[in-house]
Amino acid sequence: FGASGWETLPRWREVLGASMRLAVESRPIQNSGEFHWHCQECFEPWRDIVIPPVTPLALARSLLAMSQPVWNRTLIMSWHGQHANSSNPDVKRNYRVTNETVRLDLLRLAKLPNTSIGGPVPHYTFVLGSSHFCLCPKGSSSYTSRVFESLLAGCVPVILSDDLRLPFDSIVDWSRISI
Repeated sequence: FGASGWETLPRWREVLGASMRLAVESRPIQNSGEFHWHCQECFEPWRDIVIPPVTPLALARSLLAMSQPVWNRTLIMSWHGQHANSSNPDVKRNYRVTNETVRLDLLRLAKLPNTSIGGPVPHYTFVLGSSHFCLCPKGSSSYTSRVFESLLAGCVPVILSDDLRLPFDSIVDWSRISI
């Protein structure tokens, strides 16, 4: 399941029971009307497995193609994505109901030299491929696909989420390939 997958199967606890779950996030957002919270019992580390998210093939190819050698990278850091000040009312609501503030704080860094920070841009893969560090804030849930996009672009992921559980953490030493 991904962030929205839990909502599509409202009786998942009954249907899946004690089954092992493969999920891209360990603490999805649950809601009941106006109340939203991180689900604590949706994921059991002793039983369930976090798997990498799907990166569309065209995006993966573009990230790999735009990855520049370290000596050609011109940006110290980058981040582009949706946030709670979006002009799209649905996007704005999704980020506001979960009290996501890190992305708004990142927007304040946009004026720093040798950075590219802001909302979505058409040349996203070029920006990542030109960056030394890629900022990876959580999305409207603890999940973010930016870690994997960063790796494909050859950029060091800077993880900005206390709730993110990365895939295969018993095998992969994420501290050696991310900050």
